[in-house]
Amino acid sequence: MKKFIKLFPFLIVILVIVSQTTIIYYYAFGKNMDNVKLELSQIPITNEDISEIKILITNYFKLRLESLKNETVQDFSPLFDTYDENGISNYKYESAYISYLLAAKKYFNEKLDKYELNLYFKNFEKDNGNNFLVTVYDGSYLFYNITREKPDIENTLHLIKVTKRNNHYFIVSDEYYTEFKESIASYNELIQLSNNISTEDSKIRKIYSDIMRSKSSEDISINSYPGDYYVPYDRAKAVNYALSHTSNYDNDTNYNSKFKNFANSTYTAGDCQNFVSQCLWYGYGGIDDQTNINAHQLPMTYDWWCDKYNASCTSDGKWNWTYVAHFYSWLTSNNYGPRGQDIVYTDVEKGDIIFKSDLSHVYIITDIVDFDNDNQVDWNEIYVSAHTKNRLNNRLSSIYPSPTSSLKFVKVYSFKWNSGK
Repeated sequence: MKKFIKLFPFLIVILVIVSQTTIIYYYAFGKNMDNVKLELSQIPITNEDISEIKILITNYFKLRLESLKNETVQDFSPLFDTYDENGISNYKYESAYISYLLAAKKYFNEKLDKYELNLYFKNFEKDNGNNFLVTVYDGSYLFYNITREKPDIENTLHLIKVTKRNNHYFIVSDEYYTEFKESIASYNELIQLSNNISTEDSKIRKIYSDIMRSKSSEDISINSYPGDYYVPYDRAKAVNYALSHTSNYDNDTNYNSKFKNFANSTYTAGDCQNFVSQCLWYGYGGIDDQTNINAHQLPMTYDWWCDKYNASCTSDGKWNWTYVAHFYSWLTSNNYGPRGQDIVYTDVEKGDIIFKSDLSHVYIITDIVDFDNDNQVDWNEIYVSAHTKNRLNNRLSSIYPSPTSSLKFVKVYSFKWNSGK
């Protein structure tokens, strides 16, 4: 993802079990959030501070999950600093977000059966007064009735500001990055979305159905020349490649080392399109050995290739292999090389691609599970994988809870080529 948000490297230092919650302390570099900076104090934080703040934050996350489990928004306002405008606005947003999640789950007839709360804490920071800043990674597992023993993973980093007043601790703000929050960042947007999930879904289906009706089918090639031929897209191979070369951890352990790694230092940005290009390349019959890769053998082309050292850049500055916007434009132009077209999400298959509408990120679909056995693809039945942020077969609805125009879906077709080119 070219627009990157720094999160953290996953480095565990010590494990502590508290109640039924796993608490892990680790050192990390978090996202720079200008509105939650502290002038750090040289005075160390007391063990009492750590213990009380830990209880406060744990209760906050528990109440969020209990709200989903009990299908009603729990009142966690006493945990927030209602004397501070940030505390009030943050509480309103988080409460509205839980309401939206409940509306989305109701739309899909889902219910949270159980959860495992897993919180990972960074060392606390303190200013010269009574303000604290805590970095918390939420790695909880959520088990829904339809997914049974295949849980959704929260996988979110939180930067929480806490204040101490009259010997009590309160949350001032909870700042975190998710792909969804980047798209829907305000309280009013959440309220509107919660009330219009069905309407938004219908609108998206209609828009893309109209687009599909206006386009030719895959079998029709508008610009065909003698010698043109088509290489089938092996979806199973593309999916298997994807599942073998990513993870839910912020490292490159499962990356294909035969290709250059464009990820940033925290594995939260930079390599998403490189990964999806690799998946398509393999699905089109790419041979996964260093000699073929470095020689840029088909299905690589002169304007779509990558090797251990570099990636293609055309004479007009198009990074088709590694840059999301360039790849999307190139793919959907349906000229030579990989080909695809926009579709409605109900028509996707394994191996198809999902782009953020602003073309800042891309996923590959690695599973579709027909939970309700209706032989139709529903939003909450789609699973995706990606690089930076690394995701291994995560449910799409755990990232974007309901259908949204923030995403566009692309059907991948055969690879078109002409040996005379």
